[in-house]
Amino acid sequence: MIPAKKVPRAEVFKLIAAVRADVAHEADLKDFLLDMHQDSGNTSPQAVQEAVSDCYAGTSNGFLALVYELLTGRRVEVTGEPQNLFECPCCGFKTLDELLGAGDGGWDICRVCGWEEEGTRERDKHVSVNRGSMNQYMQRVQENPNVYYTLPWLKGRAQS
Repeated sequence: MIPAKKVPRAEVFKLIAAVRADVAHEADLKDFLLDMHQDSGNTSPQAVQEAVSDCYAGTSNGFLALVYELLTGRRVEVTGEPQNLFECPCCGFKTLDELLGAGDGGWDICRVCGWEEEGTRERDKHVSVNRGSMNQYMQRVQENPNVYYTLPWLKGRAQS
């Protein structure tokens, strides 16, 4: 068996950014950049690549290898360490750059369930910044059962 070519994470991000820039409409690309907290007016290749890097920072190398294969038809081994992300207190996926009470962190929004981390740990408590409770957010995620099978982020502890 021929060993898979090794590809650094940055090269995969660059490929994803190039594909996204080629197939996206200008307005869609600006929305993507705005969602990633980038300057929505700057759609340069570098800005798109930075946004893709932010978007996929904590994803597994296996997921990135699958994306690379889907885009190129070639199997590769993706190298490099994913960014170590914090676990969302609502859904348990490791998607948060910051966690309230951990260093200077807090106020990050989960890419899976949309929960804004603001320190609440009571699952039934209605939180105004989130416009609902953790249980309500999880119900929305569970309404699409395939979401758990297709997400690129690692799952932390089991949620009840």
